[in-house]
Amino acid sequence: MIFSIVRINMVFMLVSPNILKVERGRAKMIGIRFIKMAVIYFVIGVSMGLYMSIVHSYTLTSVHVHINLLGWVSMAIIGTVYCLFPAAASTKLAKVQFWLYNIFLPIMMIGLAFVVNGNEALIPAVAVGGTILVISVILLAINIIIHVKPGTNHNVGPNHTTYL
Repeated sequence: MIFSIVRINMVFMLVSPNILKVERGRAKMIGIRFIKMAVIYFVIGVSMGLYMSIVHSYTLTSVHVHINLLGWVSMAIIGTVYCLFPAAASTKLAKVQFWLYNIFLPIMMIGLAFVVNGNEALIPAVAVGGTILVISVILLAINIIIHVKPGTNHNVGPNHTTYL
């Protein structure tokens, strides 16, 4: 009986690190997706800035700024947080937040581009996109408040080193 318990515990100890690696890997995927999307927005924002400088037309400055701040900076930070805290990244809340953010940010940005160029018919797109984006950020805040706890979420590698 005791031998069986010891053997089961030894098997669990051999298997569990691999299971934890797989779960951490799945949880990190949402963070990596945010970071990849952030880089796309970075390229778009920088390209817009270059174009505006070349043609000396700064009509789209507000779109450029929003793409860089909400697309590049915010998404890179969100992705990094999710990579560092897999407990928050592995929730349904994180997935919902990811999709809301990534569907409604482009809607807001495209609408804003039309609005600053005089097409006021797309003001509702900007309003709806912006509102859903704020809801997405509130979901992020709730997720972090609930699931990020000291000492239980960090990524620990071999020899108990913390990866940052």
